[in-house]
Order: sequence, then C-alpha cells, then structure tokens
Amino acid sequence: MQVNRGQTLTGFSVTTGHATFVYKTESVEALKKVITTYQRAIKDLNKPSEGGAARKPEKRGHSRHTSIDVSERARNLREVDDLINDLDVKIAHRKFKDAVTVIQKSSRETSDIGSIPATVVSAAQAGPAALAIGNNFSISSSSSSSSKSRKGSIALNTTALVNTDIKTLRAQILKVKLDERTKELTDILLADISQDYLGPTQMKSHIQLLIRLGQPEAVKKAFLGSRRQLINKRIKRVEFKGDIPTYIAQIATIHFRMIRTTVDIYQACYPQKEYASSIVEWAKAEVEDFVVTFARQLYNIEPKSDIYIQCANITKEQSAQLLKVGLNLDFLLDYIYEGPKK
Repeated sequence: MQVNRGQTLTGFSVTTGHATFVYKTESVEALKKVITTYQRAIKDLNKPSEGGAARKPEKRGHSRHTSIDVSERARNLREVDDLINDLDVKIAHRKFKDAVTVIQKSSRETSDIGSIPATVVSAAQAGPAALAIGNNFSISSSSSSSSKSRKGSIALNTTALVNTDIKTLRAQILKVKLDERTKELTDILLADISQDYLGPTQMKSHIQLLIRLGQPEAVKKAFLGSRRQLINKRIKRVEFKGDIPTYIAQIATIHFRMIRTTVDIYQACYPQKEYASSIVEWAKAEVEDFVVTFARQLYNIEPKSDIYIQCANITKEQSAQLLKVGLNLDFLLDYIYEGPKK
C-alpha cells in the first residue's frame, strides 16, 4: 500500500471484479484497525495456501464452503442494518414507545455473547458488502486532505471475519449499534422531561420508557430536578402588586398544585416502596420553600390581622390537595397556622 506521508486517512475502497465499494471511517484510528485486520488476514490466507496444486481439490471445496459462510455473514449483517435503519426512523418520527420495544426485543439477542476482537468488529461494521465479495479483494486507502492524494491497493482476504462465529459476530455488531441508539433515545427523552410543555400523561410515558431503557435513577433525578426548576420559574413570573392575599393565593396555587401533580406522576412510575422516600423528601423541601416565602411576605403583619388570617386560610385550602396523593405535611405548615412565635 502506498500512501503519501503527512496525509490524513479517512476512508478506503474495496474492489472485486468490476464492483467497487467505498467506506468512510470516523477516525484515523478506526481505519488503522480495519487495515490491520486485513493485513493479518493475508498472513492467515498465505499459510493454508502453501502447497499449491497438490492440494487443489481440497482448496476448491474449502472455497465453496467459505463462500457459503461469507454469504451467510453478509445476510446477517444486512438484517442488522435493516433493523437499525427501522429504529432510526422510529426515533426520528418520535415513535418512542415503538423504538423502546425494538431495543428491548433486540437486546435479548445480545444478552449472552462471546468476545471477539475489536478489529474484527470494526471491519464488519464497514458494511455487509465487505463480507459478501468472497475471499480475495483489494483495498485502497484515500486521503481527504489533498486533491492530489495517491491511492495504493493491496490484495486482502476475509479469513479473520470468516473464522468468527456468525451468531457471535451478529450479536456483537448489533450490541454496538443498539448501545448508540439507546443513548440517543435516552438523551432525547431526558431533554423532553426537563421542559414544561409535556402534560402529565406524556410525562408519565417518557419516564416509564426511560425506566424500561434501564435508567430509573437518572430519570428520577432529572424529573424531580426539572420540576423544582419549573416551580421556581412559574413563581418568578408572578408579580407582586401590593395585594398580599392575592400574591399568596397565586404562589400557593403554583406550589401545591405542582407538588400534587409531581407526586401523582412519580407514584405512577415508581410504585416500589424503595423509591417512596425520594418523593417525600422532595415534596417536603418544596413545602418548606413556600413557608419561607409566606414568612417573608407577612413579616410585619400581625397573626391576628384579617390579612394574615386570610393568607393562612388560602394556604390551608391549597395544601389540602396533597392529601389526595397520600401526603400529609401539615406539620410543616404549623408555623403559618399558629403564627410566628414572638
């Protein structure tokens, strides 16, 4: 193989007969792995080829068997490509439930696979055509950094790939691609639940899908954190225009309604007892924040005044909705109901 020094190799082409297949790698390291695999394959082929015509009948029979094996590998990898392409379409069209179902179903195939060399995986990922063209083919490395780049070619073979068990190779390639799509889908769903445009039903669906993808702790943290930010964001939008009871009514409605909705979503997605403490602690912190805001607004207001009593009654009315989701946090509101101790 002849390559100009100082060039950055980013791809290669495979030629067999009149057909040429061009592949592009993501990095120089990936290309080197593929080239290394092919070069090792040459050495493997040269060893069984020694003996020439004396072993011609056996070689012809072996070639036929190898051709069948290579064709089988190509078919398996094409099936993987078709499955991943279908998965990409589902994700792009936001058919998240269908996408998760495909990932879960396909992941069963990769749950118990053997280990194969990374170089073999890299070569196989170049595409099914590389396995379908037979034992011998040529590979040319190309450079994208110069319009005058040279191309070198070298005869190679697929022995390293052919010697890999079909089921193991298919499962390994499938696992790599599924892991990539799982991360992509997880990032999209996590980004969605951090926004305020999802309704309760959509929010539950997103969280449940993330749990199915194996992210219960990550989504729990993201969900509760985003809900806290949403409460603060909505409260900041409330303008104080001098009427304390009106202001307290607005922020009490935001606090307690959001707490109730959050607890309802959380309990539907995390019914297990081991997750119960997290939502209780979160709700407790939100109620405490409301108490601080209440105390700040009525700092110079006498507890026996009409304004204070009106604000306390508003708080009691709004906080009562927490009982509908099984939360009784009235002990945190005693400061408000009994009035600050002098």
